[in-house]
Amino acid sequence: MSSSTTNPIYTISPIAYSIPILHAAAHPSSSVIGLFLSSANSQTLTSTSSAGVPSTSTTLLIADAVPLIHNYTSLSPMTEIGLELAYAYAKSETKRVVGIYLAKGDGTDCDGLGRIGERLLAKVREGYENAFALLIDNARLAAGQPAYIPYISTSSTGTSTRSLPSSSPTSLPHPFHLMSEDLPAELIRVIRETKVYRELRDFDDHLEDSSHDWLSNKSAKASLRAQFPQ
Repeated sequence: MSSSTTNPIYTISPIAYSIPILHAAAHPSSSVIGLFLSSANSQTLTSTSSAGVPSTSTTLLIADAVPLIHNYTSLSPMTEIGLELAYAYAKSETKRVVGIYLAKGDGTDCDGLGRIGERLLAKVREGYENAFALLIDNARLAAGQPAYIPYISTSSTGTSTRSLPSSSPTSLPHPFHLMSEDLPAELIRVIRETKVYRELRDFDDHLEDSSHDWLSNKSAKASLRAQFPQ
């Protein structure tokens, strides 16, 4: 009897959920882009369908996110350098790059990921075949709902994607899940009360001032962990 393997189930930590939104809040008139990092360990589960066919699924924790840039029109040589540094950082933290995030400066989600998003997702997919993208949905964000539109690759080369429709205003589409259903609304409260996004830095900021801690963003993450203990 043959078995089937499904795409991973992604569980998004409070830190990984929050960093992209802080990045967008720090640069509200710009488009921002960054990377998602998973923990090195994954959990593999085996189940059997009603037809008796065993199926294997993997649960992956999306543990962190790295803010990359807030002014982009193409994958420039400097962006490539930022990518290399982010990959090296992930390796040093025993993590791996598994996806990307985007927020558009015009506040819309039309035209999907756009050319830069598609190209970056294809690049990440070279190292992780199930790479995904999360596009910030500003309307859902403002309503205190899970603020991402997931995109997954639909071709073997990763050059085309499709979005996953959401069936509920309180959850992300399968196979994406939050560690806490209260997180979206709570993050909006934290942003309004603490302005924690002011502590966040990306690679563009680092290019202007090399002292900026853009890879680990220890200050911003410490503030988030104080609000969302894991």
